[in-house]
Order: sequence, then C-alpha cells, then structure tokens
Amino acid sequence: MKIGMVLKQQYPPDIRVDKEAKALSAGGHEVHLLAEGLPGQAACEVTNEMRIHRVRPLDPLSLSLNWIKFYVLNSFINEHWKKCMEKFVLKEKIECLHIHDLPMLGTALEVSSKYGLPVVIDLHENYPECVKAINVNSRNPLVWFTENKRRWAIREARWVPHATKVITVSEEERERLIHQYDLPKSNVSVLMNVEDFDTFVNSKNEIRVNVSSNFIISYIGSISPSRGLDTAIEAMAYLTRWVPESRLRIVGATNDKRAVLESWAERNGVQDVVEILDWQPFEEVPRLIMESDVCLVPHHRTPNTDIALPHKLFQYMILGKPVVGSNCPALKRVINDTGGGLVFEGGNPKDLAEKILEIYKIPSLAKELGKKGFESVRERYNWAKESRKLTELYIDLEKTVAP
Repeated sequence: MKIGMVLKQQYPPDIRVDKEAKALSAGGHEVHLLAEGLPGQAACEVTNEMRIHRVRPLDPLSLSLNWIKFYVLNSFINEHWKKCMEKFVLKEKIECLHIHDLPMLGTALEVSSKYGLPVVIDLHENYPECVKAINVNSRNPLVWFTENKRRWAIREARWVPHATKVITVSEEERERLIHQYDLPKSNVSVLMNVEDFDTFVNSKNEIRVNVSSNFIISYIGSISPSRGLDTAIEAMAYLTRWVPESRLRIVGATNDKRAVLESWAERNGVQDVVEILDWQPFEEVPRLIMESDVCLVPHHRTPNTDIALPHKLFQYMILGKPVVGSNCPALKRVINDTGGGLVFEGGNPKDLAEKILEIYKIPSLAKELGKKGFESVRERYNWAKESRKLTELYIDLEKTVAP
C-alpha cells in the first residue's frame, strides 16, 4: 500500500514519524511523507524508510490570508495544504492518508472524500487540552481565538468519528475517545511512544560519559507549564538541604523558556544548583541520560498529561535509570507496572524531593528500580513489539478497503 503521511511541522526531527515509517516500510508498504519545508531544504528527499515531500513556506501576505481562511472563514480547513495534499495524492498515487495529529484532520477528510481514500488519524495527544495547557498564561487575544480549547474540541468531535482508523498513545486516551464519540473498539489502536531497544542499548557502548561527583537529577524533553518543571525546581530547595551535592539538569530549553526557568530557580534560591541546557540533538540524549542518577517526568495533572506516555519515560528505562514520575494515571500505571521508578503527587515539590531522597539514600533501591525498568523495556515496552500493532492495523485496513 502507498501510504501518505502528513505532518504539519518541519521534518526532521520527529521520533514517532521515524519509527512508524521504518515499521511500515519493513512491512512492505511504500511510505511518503508530506511535511513543512525550510528554505534550503530539498523539495524531495529519499531515505531508507520513505520519500519526503516538503511544502514550501508561503510568503507573509499569502500566509496571513491562509490564516484568515483557516480560523475565520473556512472551519479549520487549510486551503494551502489542501492543494498540496491533492497534488501529493495524485502524483504519488497515494492509497491511504496517515495524518499526524488533529489540526490537519479536517483538511485530510476533505481530500479523502474527493478521492475515496481511507484516513488514519494518529493522535499524539489530547489536542484540545494540550492547546489549553500550553497557552494557559497567554494574554494574546489572537492566541485565545486560535488556540482555543473549545474550538478544537468541536473539531475533534466533528472529525475523529469520520476517520477510518484512530491511533492514540495510551489506553487511557483510547478509552476516552471510544466512550466520548461512541467509536467501535476495533477502530481505535494504541501505539505507545516506546523506543527502539537495540538502537539505544547499542549506542550505550559508544558514549563517553562525563563522570561527576554530584548527584545528577535530569529532565529531558519539551518545556511547557504542564510539564511540572516549576515543581522540580522548587523541590531542589528541599533536596539541597538534605543532599548538598544534588544538581538538577533541565534539557530542552528554547530562548523564550530559558528566562522563565531561570526566574523560577532564582525565586527558590537554587540558581546555583540548576543547570539549563538548550534543546539537544537526539544523538546526545543517551549520554545525558547515562550521566544522570535519577530521571524525572514531573508532569502536573491535566486532562492531557493524564493520558501522556512521553518518549523520555522509556528512554530513561532503556538505559537503566530510576524514574520519578507524577501520579498522572497513564504514567503512574506504567511506572508501577514496570517497577522502574517511584511515583509522587504531581505539583507537590516536597513529595518529589522525598522520593528522590529515598533513591539517594538507598543505592540498592536505585539499582533495583533501574534494573526492573530495563528488563520491562527489553521484554515488553519496546518498539519491536509495539510496532506490530501498526503493521496489523494496516493489514486490517487493506482488507477493509480491498476492491
């Protein structure tokens, strides 16, 4: 089957797209990706897993007009991407559209209706709740109008039931979608953000780790209000009293986020023990994890984080690091199931500090948690096993759409 993935973001990077394309290609499918392009990037590029087609950015005037059509006049249908998608479908003889996340689903459904194509929607998160969490402190009226939870919730309810197949990231989100929209259970699959075990383990042998006398606590990933980094920073005010050599390393700060993190650290008097690093290339992630004594997933509880299972959780476990995560239901379930970490009350910095202290004070516990996490990823929570769900979904889809 010729599968046309659509990602309305710049590519690379995207770990989920990479892994899915690799699995589908290995399953005998021909994978094409339509993604945003940057000046200087090739319009078309071929990798071992797929052929990448890039949508050229619009000039400022055209971009503004497209924005007005999308948000004001045309019910969240992207006219520019619709034209590009139609050309993509016709030129490459695409047989199925695989859409990454909610914003492009309405556009894809219009294209699929015109050409009679099945649509797979790959929901990376609870998108309406995600935009609410990201923009919770924004005072920009345009943000309120565009990235508005209510408006996106209406689109989710309108579009998702019309997708041929639905993919989500956790059992908790699968249950929400099934019950909220009365979807057939057989049409909704879970594809967790687990990692390729062999890739991470093999890379471990090639990494030169910087040895430190400090007790390193790391967070690696995206930074937004719901990620709980305020809690992690505040926890250091407790922890440094008990463990003076403790250090918090936050990896993934962009310029606009760095100032916020720095102000939190200064407010809590821990600026000297908090290290803030820029977003790092994926190749650097294993080293940063291996240099850590404890790794964090300190999410605040929100409807979006309650269903989230981020890549970093499984990356930490693959490299044998004890995890401390908040009590968001999906996160708590996996940590308890694997035995790879401890769970604290989200938003409670003292409880987080106490859980980290417990690992610090009992080296045998740290070793046991790391070992259990590693073993569970090796045996169950890995991409070799998880990717079978994706290949089975497309086997079933081919049967459904066969003439």
